[in-house]
Amino acid sequence: MAMQTAKEAKRRLEESGITNQFDVEMIQGSPAHGILDFAEEHNSDVIIIGSRGLGSIREFVLGSVSHNVVQNARIPVLIVK
Repeated sequence: MAMQTAKEAKRRLEESGITNQFDVEMIQGSPAHGILDFAEEHNSDVIIIGSRGLGSIREFVLGSVSHNVVQNARIPVLIVK
């Protein structure tokens, strides 16, 4: 499923005509740590991440990727709803 999602994202970006301006990569492990490590390794200026709004109880139990990224990032983070 993840590979199919990545391929679909790449296809949509290519259709938009910005083929030289993006990379699609898959990283295994903790999502928050993966995002933070990737941003650091690539000297990123900003992290843009979505917010799913799973609800207070589920978010409390599972933790929020966007919340963890915001709390631990050394660069600005933009959360898109």
